[in-house]
Amino acid sequence: MHKLITLLLALLMVAVNAFAAVNVNTANEEELQMLRTQAKIT
Repeated sequence: MHKLITLLLALLMVAVNAFAAVNVNTANEEELQMLRTQAKIT
């Protein structure tokens, strides 16, 4: 159970970092496309 919680927490942190890496207010088309691609993966 502890391993499952740790895995879920790690996946959540990866997902949050992926979205936090790009400011959507100032992002160009390439950066926005990267976000769309990462959102489909996770």
